[in-house]
Amino acid sequence: MRPIALRLKGFTAFRDEQEVAFDGLDLFAITGPTGSGKSSILDAMTYALFGAVERVGRQVGQLVSQGQPRMSVTLEFAVERERYRVTRSTTAGRGQTRILLERLEDGGWVQAGEGADRVREADALIREAIGLDYEAFTRSVLLPQGRFAEFLVGDAKERRAILTELLGLELFERLARRAGELRRAAEVEVVARERLLEQEYAGVTEEALAAAEAEVLQAEERERALAAAELRVREVAAAWERAAREGEELAALAEDLERSAGAAATAAETLEALAVASEAVEGRVRERAKAARAAERALARAAGARAEAEAAWGRAVELAALRATAARLLEARERVVARDAELATAREALAQDEAV
Repeated sequence: MRPIALRLKGFTAFRDEQEVAFDGLDLFAITGPTGSGKSSILDAMTYALFGAVERVGRQVGQLVSQGQPRMSVTLEFAVERERYRVTRSTTAGRGQTRILLERLEDGGWVQAGEGADRVREADALIREAIGLDYEAFTRSVLLPQGRFAEFLVGDAKERRAILTELLGLELFERLARRAGELRRAAEVEVVARERLLEQEYAGVTEEALAAAEAEVLQAEERERALAAAELRVREVAAAWERAAREGEELAALAEDLERSAGAAATAAETLEALAVASEAVEGRVRERAKAARAAERALARAAGARAEAEAAWGRAVELAALRATAARLLEARERVVARDAELATAREALAQDEAV
């Protein structure tokens, strides 16, 4: 992490807005009289990155300048090729904090991911960007005020303690103590096992050990032979089971064949009966065909006779009309005869009347 610019306002001695530029500097020193705010510049960096300062912890509301409602710090820094800008502000009293983490992209500042405007998420993004948390940063990058002086003037033991605390080497001291405890426990166990060997196996000789090893080899050989025999038995049992299944399958096939043979015999009988019936049907069909041909010949003869009759007497319709006309003429004749009879009767009656 490399600082580029720092802007702060209302932070301890810096009541008004101030800006410190670090861009282009490989080595720099911050000098000034006591109380001028040299340590505050480093505290402002720590506050901007982590929201905490060594001398007050996270009670950073105490760092607001006297009479100011809030303090604000903006730190612009670079991590490898990435460039970031974090702005953190805290009110006096209860110390409510706001934050915004930005990243430089295409010449403009944009919010550096989801949650970069919320304290918890932004703190996590900063730790991920610089690869250090607050404890590691204050121990390896920025020594708290007063600890460096103690380191310079202290004796070897004190310097060792300061370095251990600053660099977080307590973990390695705990590991060393734990390793010593494990070593001592292992030594005790070794001694106990050596005593056990001396007490329990004092009479063991090389000849007895060789005999025991030979027995072990023989036992292993017997175990291998038994394993081979067991494998062979399992193979035979498996073959027997396969043969039994195949026998069952063959028996089932034989039953199927018997049923198929019975069904074939039944089908043959049915086909024979169908053949007989088919012959009878064919005979009837031939007879009916013969009758049909005779009927066709009779119909042809009837049609010829009708044609001859029509030629001789006219068509049937005309004959029917003639018959109707003849019937009407006969009726008319009968009516005329009846009237003639009535007229004769009338004449006779008139003649009688005239005679009287």
